[in-house]
Amino acid sequence: MNALKHYQEKTWFKPLVISVSAIILILYFVRFFQTGIDADGRFYKETVEDTRFERFESVIEREQKGDVIELTHQKMDKTYAYTIEIVQDIGTKEVLITEQTPPNRTYEGPYPLERFPQTESDAWQQVEIRYNRYILSLSKLLDIAFLEAVTIRGQVGYFLMGVFLLAIATLDLRFPRFFFMLRHFLSVRDPEPTDFYLAMRKLGIAFTYIVAMVFFIMAI
Repeated sequence: MNALKHYQEKTWFKPLVISVSAIILILYFVRFFQTGIDADGRFYKETVEDTRFERFESVIEREQKGDVIELTHQKMDKTYAYTIEIVQDIGTKEVLITEQTPPNRTYEGPYPLERFPQTESDAWQQVEIRYNRYILSLSKLLDIAFLEAVTIRGQVGYFLMGVFLLAIATLDLRFPRFFFMLRHFLSVRDPEPTDFYLAMRKLGIAFTYIVAMVFFIMAI
């Protein structure tokens, strides 16, 4: 504690803390708002707009020529290639999918699939159950082909929860008696916190900051 007070008295300490915090926040938001797609439970960052998405050694590439979309999914030592042809596009798309790599499945039918859940054919489902760690599902394949799967990396719900907890902890830190007065001002006249309350308040603030950081990490 004495060491912390010693550094706080230095003229360079506060600007350093503010600068480091600002750099961390900038890096966090850059990562949070990265554009890409979620596939096989992992996030692929967009490196070429609407064309190439990467995650370490795994790559998804998309190329569209007229009504034909070529999609390749390279994962570990395996590469899966698909051809998606738009047969008809009146309200609901009618597509023809040919898998260029074994098991060479073919799908012909409507998209989006959520309107026609029965279109997830038995052949696709059986292979997905067996190899779901390596290949794209039918619905995800089409969502990527038509760029419906493109999103930002961050999970907004976790982020907002982290912001809420951070705001609560900061408010309690900045105004030590705010929540105490808010809790007791109607029942007690001029209430005063006990030493035990003040000690537990510090622990509560530290715990809230830690939980907020956990939510921020989970958000990306």
